Amino acid sequence: MSEEKRETDALESPTVSIILPVYNDQETIGQSLRSLMDQSYRNVEIIVVNDGSTDETRSIVQEVAKDDPRARIADIEHAGTSAAKNSGFNLARGPIVFFAEGDATYSEDYVLNSVRCLQKDPRMGGVCVLGGIWEVRRTFVTRSIDAENQIKHALIHRGKMEPYFAWVFTREALEKAGLYDLNLKQAEDRDLFARVKTAGFDIGLVEGVHWRHRRFETTWEFFVKGIHRGRNRVQYVVKNGLTKEFAKGVGGLWVPVGLALISFMVPDVSWVLLLWIIGFVGFFYLRLFELGRGSNLGMRQLLELPLYQIMRYVSLALGYTYGMFAYLFHAV
Repeated sequence: MSEEKRETDALESPTVSIILPVYNDQETIGQSLRSLMDQSYRNVEIIVVNDGSTDETRSIVQEVAKDDPRARIADIEHAGTSAAKNSGFNLARGPIVFFAEGDATYSEDYVLNSVRCLQKDPRMGGVCVLGGIWEVRRTFVTRSIDAENQIKHALIHRGKMEPYFAWVFTREALEKAGLYDLNLKQAEDRDLFARVKTAGFDIGLVEGVHWRHRRFETTWEFFVKGIHRGRNRVQYVVKNGLTKEFAKGVGGLWVPVGLALISFMVPDVSWVLLLWIIGFVGFFYLRLFELGRGSNLGMRQLLELPLYQIMRYVSLALGYTYGMFAYLFHAV
């Protein structure tokens, strides 16, 4: 092969650095890593950042990747996913960086589609590659998440909703926008996504289902997880001054609670509480009717989804409240 040909191929097929942070992912890491090693786009390096796992994650990675020189392991003390991703970036060599997850699997054309999207326009700083759920256990929660994903995909396809996340970025975009904020324990991906856009980069879109994220939660498990997410999300809300988002995130819960308390003392207020509850629940169903119009969802999913969204809202609101009190008392 001539030198000119090699240079041309390098320009058309830049190295993609796949950064895979893992922490106690022994149940899924084998499938996840294999899906990344089996990408049709071959010019990749895979950096598995072992974030202090205490299970068999590291040994599984070693066994799966032993015959692939493109993959290597970097061990760090447990510091969280943001620190692991930043550590991986500091070891990466490619002009394109893909932050993968140890509890997800990827279609063989994931990286190829991402590279093609980035190469369409020099203003692109990231790519939103749509995906679905890896349904380990069929529950009310997993059915609802699947239905919500389908609606979001339809809205994006119709231009009614913009891409809202990205896992693949150019090195240039990350260097200008900065890496993951180590102070954030939740919404760190959203924070980085927003900074890339603020830095003046466009976000590309790859439609379809090109990756699947493991979901298995029961209703109670999801509710408890929502409280933790809301609590940890407060730091992100404070950092970005999202007062309206916080008010919307707690108002639907605490306004009716306040009205309920008042109604004990002033019975005439009880009808206001009833109207609020009817309006609150009605909002979710009317919104779903508008968003889900023309979808292929079954009646069960259409009826269940608002209940799931209300449950998620309440759990996040409780977490928001707990997190804000913890933040304020800590600040004082």
